[in-house]
Amino acid sequence: MNDIWLRQNKVSILKYLPYFLSKDYRFKTTNNACDVEHENIKQYIKDCFNQLFVESATWGLDLWEQFLGLPIDKNNDYKTRRAKILSRMNNRQTVTLEFVNYLINLFVADKTGYAVDYPEKYLLEIMLPDNRVTDFKALEDILEIYIPAHIGWEYVSYVQPGTGDETEVDGIKTTANPIYIGGTMTSYFYTEIPADTTYEISAMEGAQCNVIGVIKTADIINIPADYTI
Repeated sequence: MNDIWLRQNKVSILKYLPYFLSKDYRFKTTNNACDVEHENIKQYIKDCFNQLFVESATWGLDLWEQFLGLPIDKNNDYKTRRAKILSRMNNRQTVTLEFVNYLINLFVADKTGYAVDYPEKYLLEIMLPDNRVTDFKALEDILEIYIPAHIGWEYVSYVQPGTGDETEVDGIKTTANPIYIGGTMTSYFYTEIPADTTYEISAMEGAQCNVIGVIKTADIINIPADYTI
């Protein structure tokens, strides 16, 4: 944060005292020692002041999270924790497309994520640049809080331009590098549960018992892996 309210230059007590006092060795060394303590106090004041603002808080993030009812997760970096705090503080914000973009980019390293709105489908496409999301779980939690219940969303991962031959149509850049997503089954477990044919049906005397049927066969459906991919 802007700390212009506090002197930026290094503390020097002798600067504010008559010049001849600096000629006395004992007076000079005493003031020099005081300078160090004054500088330490100044830095401590600045550090405490920074904790009052989420954007600059460090050790004070624990207090912000506690105040807002968030879990204190010191395993996360400062940037991610600040993003969670700011998103919780904005819970009264009107949910516009611009605001959704803001929420998305709280957890996108280069701020290039965005949402595409399809009002007729009640759908949002959350466009996320490949390998740029800093905390996907936190992003998911925030979207569940702010996006109205009647609006669905889906995630779309895309490769950023600049990694291959590019073309541009109607202002939209695409890259010639293809993305292949798929899988091949390499192993599986087969479990067979045979029918029990050793049981006996006994009925109480005088009771009527109708045997409808007994399963003695079963069909096994095998879906082999497609190795032609």
